[in-house]
Amino acid sequence: MEQNHCTGVRSAEGWRPPHDFRGVRTPSVQASRYSARVTMVTPSDHLLRTESGLEEKVAVVSLARPDVRDIVGQAAIVRYPGPDGKPIDHTLDFVEEMVDDSRVAMIVKPSATADKRGTRGVLKAVAAHAPASVATRFVLATENDVSPAQVANARLIHAVRTLGPAPDDPAVHAVAACVRGPMTIGEAVERSRTHAEGFRAAVRLLADRRLVTLSKGRITRRTLVGPAGEDAR
Repeated sequence: MEQNHCTGVRSAEGWRPPHDFRGVRTPSVQASRYSARVTMVTPSDHLLRTESGLEEKVAVVSLARPDVRDIVGQAAIVRYPGPDGKPIDHTLDFVEEMVDDSRVAMIVKPSATADKRGTRGVLKAVAAHAPASVATRFVLATENDVSPAQVANARLIHAVRTLGPAPDDPAVHAVAACVRGPMTIGEAVERSRTHAEGFRAAVRLLADRRLVTLSKGRITRRTLVGPAGEDAR
């Protein structure tokens, strides 16, 4: 079954559909027995379709990070020589476009599959033969890079960003501007005299790195937060 996280774009002129896929190949909507298809909209208002549950988790976590500007699926095909000298074409799963203008190419595989198929060797070969324009760094992303808490927090950030600013945001922003030490999100919401919208406003501040989490795990009202620049425990 295909899941669809597409919302299109809301503007003063009304709703408009997102742009088409940016990659060199558009994944089919037809999922196999052991795969999944999820379609979402990236910050640049382009469609992105993942081909497995792990790819979807990696993409959602990437897009929740403040240092990632956008992500492109099936971003480039890199040709490298195989063990017998014959050329092999590899399509990169993702390329993250970072806010500092660097690009991070990713191969996404479950760790057991990566070990069995020698994916780290493939990654090394792809990195050695890819044009400089493809990426500045090449990484292997496995399930070990996206914990359940990271995925849950990324989905929460995606949800509050989709909802957009609310009337209670300025009250929470005012409290956050005065934060000098650790406090829970619940305490910040209480000080701002807001309720559910206050919680969502606090999550938007975390997404924008105007506040940082000081405790690990899923983001809840009990999560400790502090001013930007402090390290998470």
